[in-house]
Amino acid sequence: MRITSRTQAAVTLMAALTQDQPVSLQRLAAAQGRAVSSLATICAALVAAGLIVGRPGIRGGYSLARDPDAITLEDVRLAVERDNPATPGSAWDFAAETIHLRLNDVLLADVFAALRQRRKAA
Repeated sequence: MRITSRTQAAVTLMAALTQDQPVSLQRLAAAQGRAVSSLATICAALVAAGLIVGRPGIRGGYSLARDPDAITLEDVRLAVERDNPATPGSAWDFAAETIHLRLNDVLLADVFAALRQRRKAA
């Protein structure tokens, strides 16, 4: 199991999207301070996984392909990471399984709710 900056970028990107209003790649990249080309690769992986959809054109951009209640953080991680299997019975095998289970429990909708709560508190 791997969790790299690609997962961080993908989760941050997904948290900036909705189902109804597309967001341009340039805007997403600017918000994260990342190069458009690196985020384009992540978007391509998320599109291939069926998590986001891309719309071409002036009013185009990316939006969620599914309801945030139907997307787990593990879905996002699996879309952008290339896993290397852990050695069965190793410490990392146990840690990876624990992380996998937790990420499967956290929905993108939970991320949206946490962000709203933090904005209210600020």
